[in-house]
Amino acid sequence: MILLFKLAIRNIFRNVSRTALTVFLISTSLIALVFMDGFSNAMASAMSKSATRLFPGDSQIHHRNFLEEFEQTHVIQVPNIISNLTSEPLIQSATPRTLSSGTISSSSNMIAGQIIGVDSLLEPTVSKLKLTVIEGDYLTQGFSDDANAHKNEILIGQKMAEQLEVGLGDRIVISMPQADGKDFVQELFKVSGVFSFKSKEMDNSMAFIHINRAQEMLGLENNAYHEIAFNFNNNVDAKNLELPIFEKYSNEQIIAESWIQIMPELASILNLMTVSIVAVGFLLFILVGLGVVNALFMSIFERTYEFGVCRSIGTSARFIFAQIMTEALMIAIISAFIGCFIGWALNFYFSIHGIDYGQLEMSGASLSEPIKTQINLGQFTVYPIQMIALTLLVCIYPAWSAAKIQPAQALHKSL
Repeated sequence: MILLFKLAIRNIFRNVSRTALTVFLISTSLIALVFMDGFSNAMASAMSKSATRLFPGDSQIHHRNFLEEFEQTHVIQVPNIISNLTSEPLIQSATPRTLSSGTISSSSNMIAGQIIGVDSLLEPTVSKLKLTVIEGDYLTQGFSDDANAHKNEILIGQKMAEQLEVGLGDRIVISMPQADGKDFVQELFKVSGVFSFKSKEMDNSMAFIHINRAQEMLGLENNAYHEIAFNFNNNVDAKNLELPIFEKYSNEQIIAESWIQIMPELASILNLMTVSIVAVGFLLFILVGLGVVNALFMSIFERTYEFGVCRSIGTSARFIFAQIMTEALMIAIISAFIGCFIGWALNFYFSIHGIDYGQLEMSGASLSEPIKTQINLGQFTVYPIQMIALTLLVCIYPAWSAAKIQPAQALHKSL
C-alpha cells in the first residue's frame, strides 16, 4: 500500500502541467457546484420568505370557494379560530383579514384596487406591513371602537399615492360593494401612512384599513373574515402538506392551505431551480469524466514502455490497475480539498456581502435585498464524495486498459 502511494505521488508529478490541468478541471467543477448550491438555497429561501413573510403568510385559511369566485359572502365564521390557531405548538402567529375590490379616488384621480381590512395589533405578527411604512404612521393600535378619530385611517402604496396625487393627511374616498351585493358604500378616509413593499403590483393596487371598519362597510359581522393568515415557528414546515394542522382547520366550508398550494407558480419555479442544479451537476460530472479519462489515457500512453517492463519482470496486472486507481484517487482528493476551500471562501464572502439583484419581481416574490449565499455541511461532504467517486468510476476503464498491456507488444511498440 505504501509503495502504491509512493509510485502514485511520483507519477502524478511526472507531468506537472497535465496534473495541474486535471486538478483545475475537477476542482473548478466542484467550486461551481458548491457555490450554486449555496446561491440557489439562498435564492429559494429569499423568494419563499418574500412571498410569504412579506405579507401573505406561510399559510392561509379561506372559505373553500373564496379564491376561485372572490365572492364577499364566502366568509370564515368559526368561533375562537384565531386563539385556537395561536395555541398550536407549531404556529407562531395568526391574523384575520377582509378582502374586497373597490375604487380609491381623490380630487385628482381614481383607480381600482384591493381594500384589505387588517387587525392593527395582530397583522405585524404575521406580515411586514408595519415595517414597510415609509411615510407617516402605521394604523393606530389598541384603540376602542368608539374612537372614531382613528377608524377612518388608511394606508396606501407609494405608487398609488403618486397616481392619486395625495400625501399624508389628505382625504380619499373608498367605494366598495357590500357583501350581499345589494348596496354600494362610499366612505371618506384620511391617509395616515404610505407603504412600499418594493413590488409594483402591491404598491399600486393595495390599500389597508382597520378590519372593524371594513366589516361595517361590507355589512359583515365582527367575527366574519375572508382570510386568516398564519405563520409557523419554522417556515419550512409550511412545505409539509401532510401536517395534521392543515386537515384540522379544514372542513366542508373552509380550507387551510400552504403557500405552495396558494402560489403554485412560485413553488414550480423553486422546484425548477432544484432541477437545474441537478442538470448542471450532471453536465459538470460528464465534463470532468471526459477530462480525467483523457488525461489518464495520455499518461498511460507515455508510460506504455514502463508498464511493459514491469509486466515482463513479474508485476501483476492487479498491481498496475491499483497503481492507476491510486493516482486517480490522489488527484481527486487534492482537487476536492482545493474545490471545497475555494467554494467555501466564495460562499462565505457572499454570505456576508450578498449578491444585489436590485428590485427583481418574480411570481409574487420581490427580491429587493441582496441574496446572501448559504453554507451547509452537505456542500463539503456530499459533493466532494460524489466527485471523488465519479473520478474513480471513470478511471476504471483506463486502469483496466493499462493492466491488460502485453509486455511483448508494449516493448515492440516502444522500439
